[in-house]
Amino acid sequence: GFLDVKYDYNPQIDEGQYFKPPIMLTVGKYSASDLIKNMIIESDNTATLILANQNSEIIEQLYQNLKLPDPIAGADFMSPKQYGILWRVLYNGTYLSHNDSEEALDLLSLTTFKEGLMAGLPLGTRVAHKFGEHTDVYTNKPTVHELHDCGIVYLPSKDPYFLCVMTRGADFAPLEKTISDISKLVYDNLPLK
Repeated sequence: GFLDVKYDYNPQIDEGQYFKPPIMLTVGKYSASDLIKNMIIESDNTATLILANQNSEIIEQLYQNLKLPDPIAGADFMSPKQYGILWRVLYNGTYLSHNDSEEALDLLSLTTFKEGLMAGLPLGTRVAHKFGEHTDVYTNKPTVHELHDCGIVYLPSKDPYFLCVMTRGADFAPLEKTISDISKLVYDNLPLK
């Protein structure tokens, strides 16, 4: 029943995303299922905020159960190792059911962001991944951008692997290239099986 719950949305502010979803949410009611799809596939921060604001107890419980920094309490950073815990429980189906975990990974493989991990891999490689961005604007210092892309790379003749690349710099374009270069380097140096 959770996926069918409807949430009202009345646009108030621009969430400040650099990588904006192709279609922005407009005034209306959206099911949790639709918001989850928009949040994952299009990386829509508005959809994320609608769900997070209405379900903070569920999110807090998840983070406590997995011993991760609590975003509700103000923690705004997670290391690649910590983030890997979320991917491990999805891959192994140890927090959600196996079917729900597979459904989540299938959604994550539909992510439209192709400039990071995917750009360093052969065309057609299946990757269940999620990217994130953040920008800090300072009064007397240069603007600092962060771009991260993490996920599971599925290979036809080898075991899948998890890769998480987190970057920080003055402009998004070099950050994208750094992520794709690292992704390519890892792929090219995998042991043959």
